[in-house]
Amino acid sequence: MLYNNQVQIHSKGVFNLLRWMLLILLGLLAILANLLLLQALFNSSIQLAPFYSAVASLVMLGNLTTLVIALIWLFQVHKDLQIIYPNYQITPGGALARFMIPFYNLVGIWETLATIGNHYQSELKTRASGNAIQASVIWLYVTSVLSYALNSFVSLNDFKLEDGSTPVYLLITTLADFYLIFVRFNIAQAVNNGIRIKSSKT
Repeated sequence: MLYNNQVQIHSKGVFNLLRWMLLILLGLLAILANLLLLQALFNSSIQLAPFYSAVASLVMLGNLTTLVIALIWLFQVHKDLQIIYPNYQITPGGALARFMIPFYNLVGIWETLATIGNHYQSELKTRASGNAIQASVIWLYVTSVLSYALNSFVSLNDFKLEDGSTPVYLLITTLADFYLIFVRFNIAQAVNNGIRIKSSKT
């Protein structure tokens, strides 16, 4: 896809799909949070477990689909970055490795996003996008760890929605998942904005 008929952009179409998937996930998690809140407030007077299970299954499917789309988008983004920044050193394959290889991705994700942010910050017109990426990286790690810890806690204890105090634990976990997706959405938006601005005519 071309921005202003100047630079061939590979990632735009995939980004649009990724953005919609992230928005759908945010909507589904908001529904889950409201169901859990209702269950916590009214306890056993209403039975929302079937609805919760259905929406939770959609969230799981949405997470898997979004993961695949995000990896495709990451690959395409780095093809674009190598075009608009001739000195950009991370290859598309290298970016995937930094995100996918266990343990390596603990520093690889930070390195990749920081590299993108630094390139954006080097120019005035993309500086806001670079600042947004740099500011979001720490929150990506914080919310990822928090979400993983809470989901592991809920899974290990085999909480059921019908249990008395369970909706509170599930609600906190769902809110952590919501904020994690929100941070990912902001990072993807900032990365795309930088590419759009950089590839357009000055």
